[in-house]
Formats: sequence, structure tokens, C-alpha cells
Amino acid sequence: MSKKKLSFVLVLFFLYLFSFPFFSQALAATLQGKTVKSDGSTALSSAEIMLRTNNWSGSNLWTTSTSDGTFSFTNLSTGTAYILELRAPWQNPDGLIAPDLSSTSITFTDSGQTYYRDGTVGTNFDSSSRAVIAFTIPNNTVTGILTKSNSAVISGAYINAYKEMGMGWVQTTTNASGEYTLKVGSGAWMVSPSANYGGSPESVDWTYNKMPTRVKFANNDSPGTSTTVNFTAQLANCAVTGTVLAPDGSALTDPQSNVNVSVWSYQGGGNSGNVNSSGAFNLKVPEGSYNLGISSWQSNYGSPAEIKFTVKDADSDGNCDGYAAGNIRLVTKNSTIGGRVIDSNGAGVANKTVNTWKQNGGGWGYDSTDADGNYSILVSAGTWMISVSQDPGMSGNYSGTTYINDQAPLQVTVADGATSSGNNVTLQIANATISGRLVDTNGTTLTSLEMGYAFVETSGSSGGPGPMMYSSMGAPVKNGVFTLKVPAGTFDVGVSLPSGVGYCTGSSSSVTTTADATSSATITMTQATGTISGYLKKDSDSGSTITGVRAEVFANSGTTNFAMATVNTSDGSYSMQVCPGDWYIGYWIDPSLTDGESNTYLRQPPSNNKVSIATGALTQTKNIIVKKNDATISGTIKDPDGSGLAGAWVSIDTRSNDTAGSFSRESMFNQGTMTDSNGVYSVKVPSGTTYYVQTFVPPSFSYINPRSVSVTPINGGTSTVNLQFTNADATVTGTVSQGGTVKPAFVSAWSEAGGYSGTTANSGGNYTLSVSTGTNWHIKAMYDISKTSFIRSSETVISPSSGTNSLNLSLSNTGTMPDSTTVTYTASNQKTITLSDGTTINIPAGALASSGTVTVTITAKAQLPSQSLAAPINIGYDITALDSNGSEITSNFNSNVTIVMPYSEATLTSLGITENDLLAGYWDTTTNTWKTADNTSIDKDNNTITITINHFTDFAPFSAGKKSTASSSSSSSSSSSGASQARTAPLLANNGGVLKIGDEIIMIVESGTLAWDSYLGKSVYPKKNPYHIGSYWQVSDVYDLWFRSFFNDAKIVNPLKPSIVAIKYNLSQLGKLPEKSLKIAQSVDNGKTWKILPTSILDKKNRTVAALSTIKGYYMIVAGFTNGSSIAYKTQKAEIVRDNKQQVKIQKQEEKIAVLPPKPIQEKPKKTGGLLQKIFDFIF
Repeated sequence: MSKKKLSFVLVLFFLYLFSFPFFSQALAATLQGKTVKSDGSTALSSAEIMLRTNNWSGSNLWTTSTSDGTFSFTNLSTGTAYILELRAPWQNPDGLIAPDLSSTSITFTDSGQTYYRDGTVGTNFDSSSRAVIAFTIPNNTVTGILTKSNSAVISGAYINAYKEMGMGWVQTTTNASGEYTLKVGSGAWMVSPSANYGGSPESVDWTYNKMPTRVKFANNDSPGTSTTVNFTAQLANCAVTGTVLAPDGSALTDPQSNVNVSVWSYQGGGNSGNVNSSGAFNLKVPEGSYNLGISSWQSNYGSPAEIKFTVKDADSDGNCDGYAAGNIRLVTKNSTIGGRVIDSNGAGVANKTVNTWKQNGGGWGYDSTDADGNYSILVSAGTWMISVSQDPGMSGNYSGTTYINDQAPLQVTVADGATSSGNNVTLQIANATISGRLVDTNGTTLTSLEMGYAFVETSGSSGGPGPMMYSSMGAPVKNGVFTLKVPAGTFDVGVSLPSGVGYCTGSSSSVTTTADATSSATITMTQATGTISGYLKKDSDSGSTITGVRAEVFANSGTTNFAMATVNTSDGSYSMQVCPGDWYIGYWIDPSLTDGESNTYLRQPPSNNKVSIATGALTQTKNIIVKKNDATISGTIKDPDGSGLAGAWVSIDTRSNDTAGSFSRESMFNQGTMTDSNGVYSVKVPSGTTYYVQTFVPPSFSYINPRSVSVTPINGGTSTVNLQFTNADATVTGTVSQGGTVKPAFVSAWSEAGGYSGTTANSGGNYTLSVSTGTNWHIKAMYDISKTSFIRSSETVISPSSGTNSLNLSLSNTGTMPDSTTVTYTASNQKTITLSDGTTINIPAGALASSGTVTVTITAKAQLPSQSLAAPINIGYDITALDSNGSEITSNFNSNVTIVMPYSEATLTSLGITENDLLAGYWDTTTNTWKTADNTSIDKDNNTITITINHFTDFAPFSAGKKSTASSSSSSSSSSSGASQARTAPLLANNGGVLKIGDEIIMIVESGTLAWDSYLGKSVYPKKNPYHIGSYWQVSDVYDLWFRSFFNDAKIVNPLKPSIVAIKYNLSQLGKLPEKSLKIAQSVDNGKTWKILPTSILDKKNRTVAALSTIKGYYMIVAGFTNGSSIAYKTQKAEIVRDNKQQVKIQKQEEKIAVLPPKPIQEKPKKTGGLLQKIFDFIF
């Protein structure tokens, strides 16, 4: 062929090559349709439509119907059978149910065809109907009435219901008689009322602060089932008024669009709303103590400090006196934080939201990057965290370039009027796709799983003391499928599911992705074939069954599997479906409701809460034992002048300071109440138990808590305990320093009489605490060095004298914290957030908001108060949530979230407590006290404590403080001493040393190996059927060895230097294997593959084998019939030989081969025996 003809052919070829995509798209098949309501004509917008193949091959396509109900899919293939799956919109006031179209497949025979389901005239090419897709009205009904506590009906209020295990948010409005009707489908629904502010928050004079009521319908069969749920709201007759102004006192511009006022309390009963055009607000709340916070969305103005106040009817005339906040000025932002957002190629990324929040205290700011990726945020002086919001492409429904933020938040400190620049954030380009399915054990896609959360994690470490990366990526599961955009690489894909869906998550699935390609992930779910059931019982298993009260039972298995059941009010029974495994039970009972005999019942953590479900024992009975509140503790709380003190928190507890390590969970009681406008309180309790009564007020009062008083009420009786606050008659002053350098640390003090005092040292390290005489005070300082590390002083106990007492505190005990994180997600999706130390927050769909986006920030913190009955065992977690407008969500959530926190047994031992002492709860800034979460369960096997809660604040595991055995002097001290409880790690950060575990394991650690205070963790897997690796055989047990953080027990996955590991052996373990061949083998993948360590050295004298290794994973001693020069020092697959005869046969063959001249595989490593032998000689 001539060059001319060849050129012509090539031109035609390339024209065809480049034009083919165009023609193929132009002629590609199309599917279009329209979703309508049950009347068959009214458009239904925001319905979710998935198009999949009938055999689940390829990626699934998602779209939503537009405002006129239409939708379309283009570029579809011929010869492929497609199926439509539909979901009702999240906000679905009518409760409409999507039709099931899974039995109808659509197959295009020509690329120019269009399949219609939009109501157009005629039929499709396959003779199917072109009818619109009509959603149906549910058959089940929830009805009721909403009234105030004075029996007045509430009209025009919202009644909301969300589906606990799936998709759906249904809403209606009460009529003039306070009545409502909701139509819902099958499943469990959480129902609760909310105010309809309608632009006039001052007109709302009621609040509802109880948990939603759970109703459940087995199916949606006609004619349906009806249930009645009535609600009684608390009267709110206290007006909170004020005006928000600019920092200079002038009026704000357009404040009604930029300023929100929130009045809130963790006991509920708050209110919120935007200010009016003049900046004024008028919000109604019940009597009590509250926080008042201002959210400003103006870029140059920040939020002022929160205001704490109490409202009451001071003159007892029946009218609340309210609270006048007066003029509140916003804060000027005159400092700047700037930087650039770039991708992994160094290019600037435009239109990305950069968030900043204060590490300690309120404060939030944001900016969107410009075309070059630059951002600039006005802030006030202080320490701020910087992060980029997660890309919406993680859900797979985003057509532009997708970016993943796998970088920990930056920490920036900026002075007043200063600028901090160069704070750059690098995003990873997500150019690969994971298309996943949740399947049962038969491989069938579980389309019934309407909701869930799929997450992926890299195998890399964030640099923190844990095996997980800083931040996980994820997307919602919809009808059993999900789509993720990720960077090319290898990922573990896992799933978390709502409680009660009938399936549990198992191990994650490893997926390797490549750029510009889609990889499949199939995750097999375990079916909930087990049952935990029982009854609500009085006093014991043989006690009478309790009926007529509202209670819920919940359980968790690990950090992602949950179950819940509502107790049947008619017969007191409950039942929940669970998967095989260990489950940990907790429960909640409404203290305001009574049974048929007008009795209320005690909420308390259950003892022995572990229930095991296994093959052959799939059904287990676990009765919930509660105690009747048949006695009363009441009294009056007074201020130092003797007047009744309104809004004081009264705590009643069965624990005292000397019960740490010995108190009984079976009889534990930990409840409380707020005093009324006259300082009066009353709490129902079980009789025959000794209780300790304490009281707390916000720090703004500057009072010293009175001593706790013990009382033992009798059946039917009332015990009176009156308490009076005092003014401080002593102070403790001093300086906090670290190695001679002063630090602005937080200083916390608790007294054995129940008092509490806390303060933050100034920039010179100086502090002053207000305390009282006549009791021991436990004092320590805490300082967050960085976002991932802290340092503490030991605890010092003093008995102060009247006047000024001196105590200097020295910071010496270091610890680590996980990186903080911020996540923005769609409120109608489920979300799971995991920190590097394993702390996990599970947020159900719609829990925080019914629409828009939600931003959740989690920051670990060590600067936590300690009190006599609640001393945090280690670190805590500050969790906040913002709505779409940037306002903090302070009202009680629509449903509970679950928080799982880890703890270390080493930490408990160092504190002199046990797992039985553990509780968890939250810090209530309104009352200045730790409060125990009502719903708490402890997993003693996995060392986690789980709580369910309906608000965010500071959370921590804690226990009662322990009384001192002796008192130290109140005179000046340069360090924490006396009766302090210092905690010393086996290996301090950056120090070297020798660690021993019994007589079996010795570890020699070089200085600089570990950046955190650590210890050596060990699990032993006894030798049964031996591993066979090449020509080597297992000799010893298998030891799973990891360095672990002394403070949170997390694995340290990347030690900075290798260490020497030595393992003992005895000759009886060898059998016929030659002793001279002994080596150490290591596995980093749980025994799947092994590597003979080339640094192995045998010490026959001390019967020890040692090797140099970066400590992580499995270790064991091996031996074999081989010549040392032919050893394969490489990673090899291992087999387990279960047949003894086969084992003998293989060893004989290997022994014969070993006498042949060896063929070197690789250079033998240099001998280092001389140096190592000297070390071993020194140790042994």
C-alpha cells in the first residue's frame, strides 16, 4: 500500500475512533418517567429513582424527580435488562409509599429507543404501559392530641414521625382541638411534637423535651392498624428578652437574616429563633437554668460568650419574672487565617468550603476558595482548627471532579489583629469508583435495607496511636446498594446499619481500585436469626411484671451493630432480633410515667449485661430488673444568705467517694432534679438504700457546694435533706509549669465533701481556686499541648486552711489524643464517624435535622473537670453540630445518637478501679456538673462503653473519685505530691527500655521508638496444628504483639524504630527439629503469610531466640531441616498441617533434602550476634 493510501486509511481510522463516542451517545437508549402522588396526577418531586441491571452487573444509576415529577436516564445499553427501584422523598408529609417495580424489566433492542413512564399516550416498544409512576397512601394511622401541662390544647403545632430503620419523614399539623392524624407504612416510627414558630417564636409558650414515642407496625396490609399517642407539653411562661447589636453598639444591618438566638438546657425546655429587624428577641421557656447563645452569620462579626441565667417566679405570684439580657454586642473579628486548598498534583481547587472552629470555646468561621484555591477567614484571637468540608461526590451523585480530604485538621494560633497565612490543605483526587452491594449469604442483594452508611478506610495511619486513619470516607446505603468515589488504591469497605433492620455487619471487604474505572464490592450481611426477649420485672427475675410504663431496651455488639425494642405496655414484654455474637444490654424507662398502681421506677445500669447468642442457643431470655420508687427525698436548697435558690441541680446517688472499686451496680441510683423558684426539690427513690445528696450551681454564682448528706428513706416515707451553699473561706493559688516553663493549664479541684472548683491559669501560669476548709481537696492541672497530645500533673490532696494556700503544680504525665475531625453530610442520611482511637458516633438519618446539611465536629480534649462522683479516667470528646445556616444545634435531637468510647484496662488499674466502677456521661455547663447518661452499656470484652443521647456537649467515661488515705500539707509545693495518684507508663514517650511479659517475651526498645507513653500488649494463640512455612515448622505459640498507648489502649501501628524481640523456648517443643535451625517468623496479616526474620539469633544457653523487628503483628519461633545458607528470607504463604502422619511424612522428606548441597537463594544477612549476644548476656 502506498504512503498516500496508508495516510488516507489512517485518517479515516482516527476519524472513526474519535467520532465513535459521539455517535454512540447520540444513538444511546433513553428511559424517562414521572412520579406522581396517589391521585395519579399531582407531581411528586424529590423522589429517588435507581436504575440497575436485573443481575446487578455494572454500576447503579441514581437520580431524583424534578419539581414536575419527571426524571430520565440516558446513554443506556441495548440487550441489557434494566429494573427501576424507587424511594419516597425523605420529607414526605403524606407518608407516600413507593411502588414495587422489581418484577418489570426493561430491555432496549435498538439504541435509538426511549422507554416512557411519564403518562404519554400509547405503549412502549415492548407493549408495556406508559402510565405515570404513582406512589400510594399508607394504611396505618397514628392519632392523638397535644396539650399543655395545664390541659390547654395546642393547635397549629407540628407532629413529626421518622422511620427508625429506613427512609421517611412524615409530618402533620394539629387542628384547633389539638388533634392530629399521621399516615405511615410498616416498620418502627418515632413520633414527637415540635413548635411551628411561623416567624413568631415569642408566641410559642410551650416546649416538649421528652424522647420521641416509638410505634411499630408489622405491615401495611389493608385496612391498616391504628394506634393512639397523646403528648403533654411543658408550659413555658418565662420570657427571655434582649437586643443584639454590632460591636460598637450600633444597630445591625439585616439582623433578622444573620443572627440567631438560642436558649437551651440539657434538661430540655429551650427555645430559639432569629432576631427581628431591630435585633430584638423574645423567647419563652419554662422555669429553670439556661444558656443563652448567639450565632452570627456575618463574616466580620463573631459570637459573644454564652450567658448563663436562671428564670423563676421569685415572688410566687404565679407569673415567671423572666430574664432581660439587655443589649448584647457581637464580637469583632480582626484576625485573619488564610491559606490555599490544592489537589495532590499541586493545582488550586476552587469552590471548596473551608471551615474553622475554636479548639476550646465557641467560635466558627468559613470561606469558599477562589479560582486559585485561596481562602481567607476573619476570626478572633485564639487557637483554631482548619478543615475542608467533605466533597459531595462521596455519595457517587456528582458529575464534576471529586476530592477526598484525608488530612487531619490544621491547628493555627493567631494573635489579636494578626494574620496567619500559608495554612494549606491538600485534597486527594477521587478518580476511581466503588460500586457496592449488601447481600445475604446466598448472594442476593438486600434491597429491603433502605438506609445505612458505607465507609472506606485506607491501610495507612494518621500518625496517631491507632490502627485507623484519621478520617474515614463514606456514603449512604440506599436499598442495599452504594456508590463511592475514591482515590485509586486499596481500601477496606465496611457498613453500619440502623438498629432493627434484621441484619448485622460483618468483616469489611478489601477492594482495589484503579483510576477512571469502577470496582465492585460485595459485603455479606449476617441475618439476625437470634432473639433476646424478656419482661420488665420488679426487684428480681421472680418479681411481678410491670405494665403501663414506657420503656425501651437497646443492645450493641461492637461499634456498628445495634438493636432496640419497645416494651409492650400491656404485658411488660419485649423482644428484639439479633445476630449471633455477644450483645450488651441497656434500657431506658420514662420516670414521669406510672403503672396501674401509680408507681414510678428507677433507671439504673443493668448488672451482668452481656447476652451471648450462638448456634444452638439462638434464643435467650434477659429480664430487665427495675426497682419501684416507693420513697421520697425532698428539701430546700438555699444560697449563702439563707434564701431559696432556684435552678440548682440536686444530685442523688448511691455512691460516695469511698465506694470506688466496691459499689454495687445492682443497687446503683444516679438521678437528679432542678429546684423550683423557691429552691424546693423532690425526687422519688427506692426505699431501704443509703443515698448521698449533693447540689450544684453554675460557676457564675461563685458558691462552694455544701457537703453531701447521706440519708436512708423507708418505704412510703419522705426524708428531708436541706442544703445550703457557702461562700469560699479559702483559696489555693500557685503556678503551673512544665520543666520550668509556665503553662496556661486548666486546674480542677474536687473535695471529699462534694465540692468542686475549676479555673484556667493565665498566660503566666498563675491560677487561683476558691475552696472551703474542713475537707480534703484533690487538685490537678491539665494542658492540651497540641491537637493530639496533652500533659497532666499528678493529683495532689490538700486540706486547706482559712485564707490563702499555696500549691505549685508540675506537668509531667504525657498522653495522646486522636485527631479532631469535622464532617458535613446530608441530614436525611445516616452517618457514622470514627476517630483514630476507635471512638465512634452513629447518627441515624434525620436525627439532627429533617432537611439540609449538618456539620459535626469532634475534638478530643484532656482539659476536663473532675468531681467527687465523676472523675474522667482519661480524655473526653467535645462534640458539636451545626445546621445548614451555621447555627449550633442545641435543642434535643429528633432521635438518639450512639457514642462508643474506648477505655484501657491498664488505665483502670493505674487508677485503682475496675470495669464495674465505670460510667459515662456529659458535662452540663448549665449546672456545672457531670451527669451520667441514662442509657449506658459496657462491653468488657472489647473495652468500650456505649451511651445513647439526644444532644451534644463534652462526653467522657468516668468513675467516682477515691478518697485519700492521708492528707498533704497546704503549704507551697513545686510538684504534685502527697496522696497523689500518679500514673506511670511502663515505657515513657521517646524513652528506651526493656519490657517483659512473664518469662516468655522480652522486648528491648531503643529511645525515640515510641512517641507516646506505651506498654507492650500481647495476645497468645496456643500451638495446636502447626504452621508450615517453606521448610520451617511452628515451634512455639503464636504471640500477637503490639505497642499500645498507655492512655487509650490503641495500637501503635508504626513505631519509629525497630526493636529487639526475644522469645523463650524449651527443647520439648522441638520434637525432631534441629535446635540450631531456630528462627523467629513474623506475620502482619493475621497468619496468612509469614516471613522468616533474617536478623534472628539463637542463644542456646538461655533457650532464647531474638530478632530485630518493627513490632507489629504475629510472632512465633520456627525450626526446620534446612541449611542456613538456603533460607528464603521472604514473605511466604503458610499452610496449617492438621494430620500428624502427614506432618511426620513431610518432615522426613525435608530432612533428606537438607543433606544435599544447598543452593543459595539470596545473600545471607550479616551476622550481628556479637552485639546482640552481649545484650542477652546482660539481660539474662
